[in-house]
Amino acid sequence: MATFEVQGPDGHTYEIEAPDQQSAMSAFKKMVSPPDFSQADAARATQDRNFQNLTGIETVDSRLKTGGFNNDYIREIPNTALDQARGALGNYVDAAMVGGADELLAGIESLPYLMPGGSSFLDKYNINLGRLEQQRRDYNSANSAQATAATLAGFAGNPLNIVGGEFIAAGKTAVPRAIRASGFGSAEGGVYGALGTEGGYDDRVLGGAIGLVGGGVAGLAGQPGMELLGFGARKGVEGGRAIYNTLKNQAEAKANPGSQADKLLNRALLEDKVTLAELQNRIANAQPGQGMVNLGGENTVALGRQATVQKGEGRTLAQDFFEEQAQGAPDRAADAVKGLSDRGYYGTVESLDATRKALAKPLYDAAYAKPSMQVWSPRVADLMKRPSMKAAFAKAQRIAAEEGRNPKELGLDFNDAGDPMFLVGADKNGQIPSMQTLDYVKRALDDVVEGYRDKTSGKLVLDTEGRAINNTRAEFLGILKEGNPEYKAALEAYAGPSHALDMLEVGRDIYGARGKPADVIRRFQGLSPQDQELARIGFVRNAIEDLGNVGDNGSVYLKLFGNSNKRAVAQVMFPDEASFNKFAAQMQAEKKMLAANRTVQGGSPTSRIDADKAAMSDAENTLGVVDAMQSRSIMRMLGTAMQQGRNLQQGLTPEVASELAKRLFTSDPAIMRAIASQLQNRPVPAPISALPPGWLRNTPTAPLLGLGFGQWGQAIATPTQ
Repeated sequence: MATFEVQGPDGHTYEIEAPDQQSAMSAFKKMVSPPDFSQADAARATQDRNFQNLTGIETVDSRLKTGGFNNDYIREIPNTALDQARGALGNYVDAAMVGGADELLAGIESLPYLMPGGSSFLDKYNINLGRLEQQRRDYNSANSAQATAATLAGFAGNPLNIVGGEFIAAGKTAVPRAIRASGFGSAEGGVYGALGTEGGYDDRVLGGAIGLVGGGVAGLAGQPGMELLGFGARKGVEGGRAIYNTLKNQAEAKANPGSQADKLLNRALLEDKVTLAELQNRIANAQPGQGMVNLGGENTVALGRQATVQKGEGRTLAQDFFEEQAQGAPDRAADAVKGLSDRGYYGTVESLDATRKALAKPLYDAAYAKPSMQVWSPRVADLMKRPSMKAAFAKAQRIAAEEGRNPKELGLDFNDAGDPMFLVGADKNGQIPSMQTLDYVKRALDDVVEGYRDKTSGKLVLDTEGRAINNTRAEFLGILKEGNPEYKAALEAYAGPSHALDMLEVGRDIYGARGKPADVIRRFQGLSPQDQELARIGFVRNAIEDLGNVGDNGSVYLKLFGNSNKRAVAQVMFPDEASFNKFAAQMQAEKKMLAANRTVQGGSPTSRIDADKAAMSDAENTLGVVDAMQSRSIMRMLGTAMQQGRNLQQGLTPEVASELAKRLFTSDPAIMRAIASQLQNRPVPAPISALPPGWLRNTPTAPLLGLGFGQWGQAIATPTQ
């Protein structure tokens, strides 16, 4: 069988397979003016695949005899530049579509045959598919190098490869990435093998199986390239999106600074995963002192810092806001800790002291009026010789002196040997001391024993000497109470309020001993409910006293709540869980307020200095870069460039920065509610970070979604896992 090339009137060269030249020319003429495609043609095409592809002499000859030869059966030789470009594009698209381009195009071309009265759609589809596959074979045989390059480019440009590259890169370690690469390659290879194989169903199943295996191997081999391809594609899309946002944001900032400020705030809140409904809820439940800048998250705080870097009133508003917030921190913390007890310490002390004096004074007067002969005995005289009594005697002298009494008038003195001595005249009965004098000695002995009490546990920690001293005290006190019933009654009357005052001191001791939580918690829990309430008063007193020493930029959180020991003690001290949670919420709020203050106003002042210099000449962008270049500091130059670029992208002009400051640096609930309501009327920011966690965030799809469905506030939100 001979092959003939025919030059058509359109300048193209055609190849015809026929027994002779006459038959070839006859076929060509019929092609130029083809008759209608008949049902008989369709039946013949369905039965004879060679008839479609013109690979057999009998097929061509039979078509010529019936006169039904048309352009469905003509094979064009692709030898012009346009033909080659079209063939290369076809190979590229077919590879990019995983071998399904011919099938798709054949289906589109056959769609008219779905209309009523038309020929069979499947018949026409098979004819069109055969023609397209033959055209691709003709192009590939005549331009093998070009065809191979176009096919490989199609593989590289396959959107699935770009997305798959990021899918593979999302693996945490090398093994999961390799598994993903092999699996993705197998899936893609299987589809390409099935769609790209010519022939019937069996041929395509075999091609799919081969592609499945080969794709898995190729996926492993091409893993680095696919990851790089996906990364590059995503960065390219993000770069284009950044340019678009820069132009739009600058125009928006110039036309309506307030609207641009709302969009930037809206975007920062979304990056912090704070919905506008949640923002309204946070405003309604804000802790004392909190402002709008404290109700978002890290991105909202970072936006506040950017607002203060620009020239304008933003810095002044921030400074005033944070100064007032910091100055109020001790008072807010004091109010919070008063959840333990709202009773004042000093008022309670004065009241208890007055009560015990009122109750005990008449009883003490009656006891002092009794003659000491009722209690004096040789045993008491022997006790006075003990070392502890000597120490108590000396302390009794000091107590009397502090109370404005002359110790010698009370008969308190020492002889030349250093032993306690009761002076003549101390009592009408001679050298026997008065009952009041003995009471001074008893009070002093109490103090000697109290010196052994541990401040943390509240228990007496007695060594051998201490136990002996405590026994001496107990014996001496028993003699006094037994010999003078009025004195016993006075002690009991005085002890009630005195115990309450002691409980106040227990609370103060607990505050000071929070470094040993187990001991102080045990001590507090061992108190009665009434004593616990008194201890809370003492605890609050020391806490408020401690807060008074916090500096202007200090942390009340660290002072009251800054470690696990302090938190454990505070949780036990509060009367119930609700009051403790309220206190803890305020402490956490104070911690975040101070952190926001340090973030917004802290850090290196370089950027603010650059902005000040720029403001002097109204050239904030130019001078900032020039100063950075003159500094010869690479880090400063990079930092300045990045800051200027970010502000340019966001449309963060000085006017927008001032509007942002008005929104962020306020703690007025009414103003914050109005701002939140206003944000409802602004377009929702690009939702990149709002996507569910997973590899989709790291694909080119993410910035495209942001561009298609979001507002144009911040230029780029770097996708994160």
